[in-house]
Amino acid sequence: MNKFRNFLQESKKLISSSEAPVRLVLGNMSADMDSVVGSLGLAYYLSLKTGNIWTPVINCRSDQLRLKVEIWSHVVESCGISPDELIFWD
Repeated sequence: MNKFRNFLQESKKLISSSEAPVRLVLGNMSADMDSVVGSLGLAYYLSLKTGNIWTPVINCRSDQLRLKVEIWSHVVESCGISPDELIFWD
């Protein structure tokens, strides 16, 4: 899990400070569980596979994540991923 969290931190840093091309993985606008987990997983997989950083974007506003109880309990509470480590479509 530490490698994945390092990946999230690195992708967030890259998107805010780099002039390099940004590669995004964006889930469905519903931002349901499979869209969120799918964008996180696919971005990580593509980053490992291609050697380029792919950035997962949660397709909702950051203040809406807590309203998505299933995602909050599994991704944030069970996996220990802080919302601060994620990038949202704000």
